[in-house]
Amino acid sequence: MRNSAQKSRSKQTTHQNVDLIGEGVDVALRMGEPVDSEMIYRKIGTIEQRLYAAPAYCAGLALSSPEDLMHVALVAHRTRMRRELAHWVLSDGNRHFTLERPPSIVVDDPAIGERLISEGLGIGMLSDALAADGVAAGRLVPVLPEWFGPPTHVYYLYHQQLGDLPKVAEFLKAVRETFQVRSK
Repeated sequence: MRNSAQKSRSKQTTHQNVDLIGEGVDVALRMGEPVDSEMIYRKIGTIEQRLYAAPAYCAGLALSSPEDLMHVALVAHRTRMRRELAHWVLSDGNRHFTLERPPSIVVDDPAIGERLISEGLGIGMLSDALAADGVAAGRLVPVLPEWFGPPTHVYYLYHQQLGDLPKVAEFLKAVRETFQVRSK
């Protein structure tokens, strides 16, 4: 949400971390631990992640353990990479496995990743929320369903001077209500 002091009152989304004060942004939603020391931030939810693929992609594969992922096409989000390697940390609650290998496709937008995965271009790690519609429609299936990625916390951030603005208060209220509904 843009600061009201600017002429532009547009709402924007980006996957880049922007300078909230310098860009005149009222509120930001961020995944992972916030680093903006001058901002007020509150955790509003947690995103669960799992591996997903198109049913047709999985049809000929025998996947019984994370080690089997060494020989399949991977669709990786840039934030889940180290250097040029997909870096996925998986757990089944007792055991842990770290997969590091080159992906077939790298994306910057999770929604594009979901689309490519549902088109059968490989296996990818998606949030359960992002994959839900694809699973319900039969475009996606969980891969190694007992294994999951680390939960990612979601925060909202805003500058302390903006917290009393009615538009900021209403937006934060709507965000909290949305995450409460989805987490039930």
